[in-house]
Amino acid sequence: GEHTVELAYRQPGVKLDYIRLIRDSSSVHRYESHYSEVFGERRWINIMLPSYYDKTDRRFPLMTFTHGWGDCVFRQDNDAFPHLDFNRIQERIAQDSVIFVFLDGKVIWFDNGNMSNYSPYNMIPLFDLYYEDYYPELLEYLDANYRTIPDRFHRAVMGQSMGGGMALRLGLRYPDLIAAVQPTCAGINHLLGLPERYIQYYTHEYIKNFHGTHIRLHETFDDYLNPPNKILYAAMEREKLENIAWSEIEGGHTIDIAGSTIGFDACFDFMLAAINDPLPAPERWHFAEFRSGFQVWDYNVTSDMERIGFL
Repeated sequence: GEHTVELAYRQPGVKLDYIRLIRDSSSVHRYESHYSEVFGERRWINIMLPSYYDKTDRRFPLMTFTHGWGDCVFRQDNDAFPHLDFNRIQERIAQDSVIFVFLDGKVIWFDNGNMSNYSPYNMIPLFDLYYEDYYPELLEYLDANYRTIPDRFHRAVMGQSMGGGMALRLGLRYPDLIAAVQPTCAGINHLLGLPERYIQYYTHEYIKNFHGTHIRLHETFDDYLNPPNKILYAAMEREKLENIAWSEIEGGHTIDIAGSTIGFDACFDFMLAAINDPLPAPERWHFAEFRSGFQVWDYNVTSDMERIGFL
């Protein structure tokens, strides 16, 4: 049949790799940008909506996905990861009525098509900002422009590799904003912080923040990050977190083996179940943070901490 293709403004250095035609029964893709006060520039996101989104007034739960190092919001896949089947994602969000948003960690691309060597999400201290500070701003944008259900009980975060590490970090940083955390083949230990103030960050040192949150670690047998993720899961078991799960399937540093969706489907099922049956907000809670101030659970904490350490 006939198709209309609309090419929107793209960031400098980002080339058009392909045009993908979507089945009539699929969801709606909306590549769009919005201005971020945190970054002081426009940021791109890929919003996937159920095909019937514009035919109803109902509100939808929100799932977000953070890509890994070397990937970007414009790209469906590359040779290394994550082997996502976008048609399957479209089927699931239409079947289960959710909004699925791909975030941009902003890998920098040069005009010659080569990628810079720095990590997205500020997981090495090269830039004077925290990527995580952008997440509440993004939620505010999505809640204002789409019919999300704007509360923590209807939000889940997912991510692959370095994006899996960011999903964990967002869950630890914002337990009052997120109901479920689903990292896949996650990079869990990083340098975090600003250039003049950074620490070696070990996720297991902060896991008490996860009380009241659903968490599931998804791994593959041959992933080089499998051992540290097992250590993290053992720490979660020792802490006796309320609802944790471990998954391990065949494959390398990917969510799925190419041609399969068993890994993604299991991750999606976990997030959906967590949204449909969220844990209550904890009556008593613990929160550890390496920064000198934070807001959480309606509290605003500031300090004059000068040395690198923990609050």
